[in-house]
Amino acid sequence: MATGDNPDQTRTGKQDLRYYHSAIDFLGAEPIVSPSRVMVLADRERLCGGPFPASVKEWFSIQHAEALFRQNTNQDELVSHTQLGEPSAYGEGFLHVASENQAVVDWYAHLDGSDNPPVYGTDDRWDADLSSVEWRLCSNTFSEFIFDAVFYHPFGGWDSGMHLSAKERLPDESMLERLRSTFQEGPVTDLPDRIIRRFFNRHAIIDIRTRSPELIAKGQAEWRVEADSEESLLDTTLAIWSMHDMSTSLAAMSATPESRRRGESVLKRIRRQAPGD
Repeated sequence: MATGDNPDQTRTGKQDLRYYHSAIDFLGAEPIVSPSRVMVLADRERLCGGPFPASVKEWFSIQHAEALFRQNTNQDELVSHTQLGEPSAYGEGFLHVASENQAVVDWYAHLDGSDNPPVYGTDDRWDADLSSVEWRLCSNTFSEFIFDAVFYHPFGGWDSGMHLSAKERLPDESMLERLRSTFQEGPVTDLPDRIIRRFFNRHAIIDIRTRSPELIAKGQAEWRVEADSEESLLDTTLAIWSMHDMSTSLAAMSATPESRRRGESVLKRIRRQAPGD
């Protein structure tokens, strides 16, 4: 049985992927499916006595999926494709897929029979029996889990100062269309207790989220902009500047007073050049 990535890979364009167009675009990666990984996953399914969800198999079949995940997250760890489907967890209806970088939180796909199942976290109870864990929903689907894992750690904005946020209303349809005309749209989460809209290009992200039924009822959301440079932050912020009361509600949010000053300097530049200001 093959246990690693075979150098004789099949090169696969993103158009051949069903679940990861947005993630691959965001990473700027070229997906390569390894036949040996596909064989290993089939062996793991036989060992577990049941199939893995299609979205899980698709991601783990990509060459170096574990390294791609670790290098583009907060150094979190995917389960190795050679160990996927640890039998006891699989038998209880959960598939261990990843662990937080300090190994205090594990993430599991819930085997609910769907091709793209939800992912739950163990809420720091890393040593608890799975039957006693109070599961916390982290992502509505496994593909959304992968996207968010790489989406929220791209530029180090919290430390660099390239991070702005605002408490504002949810975007209306005209605002969403404007965002789609300038940015690529990522996965959309629309649940009774959370709404998340994600937009990106290779240099910046816009994240708009509401995380409670009460805030959804009020139409309130947190808007976050993060970028890889002052120029990218300026250009991205200009794209939303006229939406709602963004010109007054956006604020620099980051780790230190020095880094916040970098974000504030970008806001000052925008206020000098924004149309109508």
